[in-house]
Amino acid sequence: MGAYLSQPVTSKASAEGGNGHVNYGSSAMQGWRTGMEDAHLTVVDLQKNTHLFGIFDGHGGHEVAKFVSRHLHTSLLETDAYAKGDLSQALVDAFLRMDELMLEEDGRKELQALARGEDPEEEGKKKKLKHKRSAPQLERLESTSSGSNLSDEEKGGVAGKRSNLSSAPQPDSGVAREGGLEASEDGTSGHAGVSEKDTAEVDEADSEAVTGPRDGEWEGAEEAQAKGGKKKGFLSNAIKGISQKVLSNSKYKGPAAGCTAVVALMQGDNLLVANAGDSRCIVSRRGQAIEMSTDHKPDNPEERARIMNAGGFVSAGRVNASLNLSRAIGDMEYKQNVSLPPKEQIVTAYPEVRSLKLEQGDEFLVLACDGIWDVKTNQQVVDFVKERLQQNKPLPRIVEELFDNCIAPNTSGTGLGCDNMSAVVVTLPSDLSKLTGESATK
Repeated sequence: MGAYLSQPVTSKASAEGGNGHVNYGSSAMQGWRTGMEDAHLTVVDLQKNTHLFGIFDGHGGHEVAKFVSRHLHTSLLETDAYAKGDLSQALVDAFLRMDELMLEEDGRKELQALARGEDPEEEGKKKKLKHKRSAPQLERLESTSSGSNLSDEEKGGVAGKRSNLSSAPQPDSGVAREGGLEASEDGTSGHAGVSEKDTAEVDEADSEAVTGPRDGEWEGAEEAQAKGGKKKGFLSNAIKGISQKVLSNSKYKGPAAGCTAVVALMQGDNLLVANAGDSRCIVSRRGQAIEMSTDHKPDNPEERARIMNAGGFVSAGRVNASLNLSRAIGDMEYKQNVSLPPKEQIVTAYPEVRSLKLEQGDEFLVLACDGIWDVKTNQQVVDFVKERLQQNKPLPRIVEELFDNCIAPNTSGTGLGCDNMSAVVVTLPSDLSKLTGESATK
């Protein structure tokens, strides 16, 4: 059930932005938890006609979620796949890159600072992470991006997402073991929650199946790799394994904390959603919920098979009797098998990617952590948001009302409605030609 406050923190950190065609409202609320561990990312006009939104639900500390919200968008732009127009592979590479960055010395120091509640840039306690190349759009992004909007009330403290089923030691919420794992130390982390999902038709695929247009269809990443030969770029060694030299020779093994990640990338009228964990993204199409992600749980047959093949086990619906989700960024204690690539580790950051061609009648997106989905179904969230959009309520206010509607009156029940809550609502133009800059008239 986790640790709860005697009274919930219901103040909210909200923001809004957009370009007149694509607009968003976001909010974050700590709720009953003893600390705030969520983060989110909102970047309109990442590049021309390209927008990025993300939710990162932390567990074992807030530092990994914050780290990802600070670096995912720049890492995405830096991938070779993005430069080639392979957006699905670019998302995969960016997710895996987060684990790599946190293994580097600058990443470790930044995680330490974030765990202490410091802003590494404002405090002057770190240099910028060294990226392999700089691009003009990155400099422009730093000055124009709406960035990630976080609650200022975030404090240290285990926010109740760890299971006591495991006897292994749990990391502190501050700078636990210098912000990460040490060799031969079997830390634990957990992410509890019950998910209820609606089903809706969508052109979906694993991240192996959505990489780019080919004669009106989508080509699989592994198929594309087989056709195009060996992958190049800074992620090439990640395909073989996450910085295996670092894992073998360094005492620091990466952060014990982790986070889910659900990211929506819009480019024109193409929507791609990458997901690792149990946060979700949905699309409202004429008032009906379209599911753009799948919850990654240890009991899922494919997830269980990977976990066991990598040397783990599933007990009471948890990885190694501890972690209640099977994919996450961070959680490096579950990624120590040097004989396996990142995709095949006990817990993997490798995302599932789904695509959707936006069409007339597509109204809005909702990205949210499981603090929302534990309480409401996909369709209930669509109905809730749509009703308030018809009342012309501001987007941040709609998200805030969603939180107020989901939060539990007390902590004596099942625990549903007692989690941190973060969400982003993104509205789409009624004239989809505005997404591509093309005229609707010919």
